[in-house]
Amino acid sequence: MFSAIAISLLVIFYLRRFALWQKRTRGRPLPPGPRSFPLIGNMFSMPISRIWLGYRELCSKYGERILLVITKP
Repeated sequence: MFSAIAISLLVIFYLRRFALWQKRTRGRPLPPGPRSFPLIGNMFSMPISRIWLGYRELCSKYGERILLVITKP
């Protein structure tokens, strides 16, 4: 019974987050950027050392404005 309640709460939480995201973006396309993975986002696409060179490389590949997601709902 506890697992059914927990799963129900997780589904409700996810649907609420998805609805808020839809409302926030209003169907507008997001800027280009590296592919993000569930839960970790673009964590492995972010440069660790020589940050300015890493971001320069990302900007040369995707354009002046890029989208980096730290976590993904």
